[in-house]
Amino acid sequence: DTTEFKKYEGVYYSTELDVLYTIVLTENKMIYKNIKTGNFELTYENDTLFFTDGKLSKIRFEFNEKNQITGFYKVNSKKEKLYHFRKAN
Repeated sequence: DTTEFKKYEGVYYSTELDVLYTIVLTENKMIYKNIKTGNFELTYENDTLFFTDGKLSKIRFEFNEKNQITGFYKVNSKKEKLYHFRKAN
């Protein structure tokens, strides 16, 4: 049920990269958006892990004790480096 994906929507910010990413639901798909890299569909693996076939290999979401999303970690397939993004809204 894609309505469960609404909790992932929002703007995310990396202080390390100084960049914003947006995750939105459109036409029952979860889309990962960035002005420089474009839009990519996120594919559900489990409640914390999503994959895409774009430049991004995976996103792992983090939750607080109230089960609210506080951010995610991004692994770049080329650099294999982990970047952290805080949920801004």
